[in-house]
Amino acid sequence: MGAISTYVQKIHTSLQGMSTVRISSFVEEHIAAKPILHPKATEKAPDLSAMIYSILRLPSDIFEAKTLVFGQSDSVFEHHNYMVTDSAWKNTTAVARSRKCKYNKRTKTIALFVSSISDVEDAVTILTALYIEMAKLNRNMTDHARTLEECFSVEELAKMQELLGDKWHAFARAVKELVDYEITLLAGSLVDYSKIVQEWWVHIASARKKYPVNVYNQPIYFVSSNSHSLINVLSGFPLQQKKFLFQDNAERLEKNKKDFKSEGIPEEHVCYYLSRFSENRHPKFLKEKLEREKSLGLYRMEAFHNIDIEAQIFSIRDVINNPHMDKRLRLTTAQKKKLAQSNALIVNIAYPLGMAAYSILREVSENAHDMRGVYIMGKAASLNATVGDITIPNYTHDLHTKNTFFIENCFDVPDFTPYVTKNSILSQQKGLTVRGTYLQSEESLHKNAQEGYSIIEMEAGPYLNRLYEMLYPLRYPEGETVNINPEFRLGMAYYVSDTPHKKGLNLGAKRLTWEGLNGTYAISLGIIKDIFNTELKTNK
Repeated sequence: MGAISTYVQKIHTSLQGMSTVRISSFVEEHIAAKPILHPKATEKAPDLSAMIYSILRLPSDIFEAKTLVFGQSDSVFEHHNYMVTDSAWKNTTAVARSRKCKYNKRTKTIALFVSSISDVEDAVTILTALYIEMAKLNRNMTDHARTLEECFSVEELAKMQELLGDKWHAFARAVKELVDYEITLLAGSLVDYSKIVQEWWVHIASARKKYPVNVYNQPIYFVSSNSHSLINVLSGFPLQQKKFLFQDNAERLEKNKKDFKSEGIPEEHVCYYLSRFSENRHPKFLKEKLEREKSLGLYRMEAFHNIDIEAQIFSIRDVINNPHMDKRLRLTTAQKKKLAQSNALIVNIAYPLGMAAYSILREVSENAHDMRGVYIMGKAASLNATVGDITIPNYTHDLHTKNTFFIENCFDVPDFTPYVTKNSILSQQKGLTVRGTYLQSEESLHKNAQEGYSIIEMEAGPYLNRLYEMLYPLRYPEGETVNINPEFRLGMAYYVSDTPHKKGLNLGAKRLTWEGLNGTYAISLGIIKDIFNTELKTNK
């Protein structure tokens, strides 16, 4: 058994039966796995990239907590006497990981809601990486009579203090006392995970009670992407607000002006990007944006209280006559008239982590009356591209099931070429679905590169396993080679967010900001265009 498989097995066997385990018990397996995102795990000096990467993906109250309890829903927590709906439990969030969490300050306990085994593996490996780095800092302070500030270079200290803000003192206390977090998994059967996804779907389907849409009997195009790009393209609201957005974000614009120009980022993408900052600062602007979306048949369904995955339902016939829709879709008057007769819906979800993807597509596909397309857009690490490029797979190997999939991908280079100028678009790529960001080693990375893999991501395998079940009268296999060629549209594309083959360049060393704009919106435009073209052919 390989080091990564041993690590994964240790996580799940240790947490069986509601065992309480200290995070330090995973250190040996973590180091043996040699994660590519934690290259300096065994060095005495702190690995700043790994530390920042971990902090960004853990709840903000992590440095005050002593205990983390994993569960699937409020009822699971309360069944085990964690009354997470009481006022003592306050919501807490991670900057770079969409996962519901609550914190009880009195008991110093974080309740972390998990929707699949991937969530458990992700949280444990990230927490272990952080503990390793905190232990280093503790030793440096103890052995050399240093303050925490003296353990960092001037540049590193500035970066850490900017990242942590008012959490710096809590972080310093956690390092000095070296918190060895206790973790417990309350329930972990497939039934437990299935229940919360089913509840999530019922919540999404309830949109028919508020809006003129019905996901049970209208044709559906399922899209796994994010919560901002498709809806911006279809509403065009940020484009209407260009003057306000440019004034409101003048300092940011000035700072990034050269980068925007050198990377060929069009004005539309800049408006979409700036809108997110203005939404956070101006409630009135956000309210107007949401009201405009709703008036166009673009409905947001907030994340259900157990799964932090937002969903959106778009009515094609309602939105198609919006004169402010992104003009690059190039729809003629005749096409708009025909699409106005469409009864189809676009169901867009903020892409989930790992095995949650399988559960969500299973629930949607079992309830959809007519599935006309499945589109998967995400961010991925690349072994042969640059941050911001687009990669299109026709082959994926899933490390969860060891299945290999040959994919009849409806996307190719021309689908995205009209929307990018300087970014590369790589087609016919080989993808690898890994179990987690800290469950990929440099050794395995080199092996993957030698075998021709160029895309490293976390959702395609689980989605493809469910697609197999949508095509064949069997549960998905394990260790087999399968052709996925559905009658409906299947489109998959990723924008590059990470280049692990370049030493030190991961999302801990540098957070992705505007660099993914062109890739994100090019793929979004390509998805919408393909959906519209499919509807035009369907409704002749």
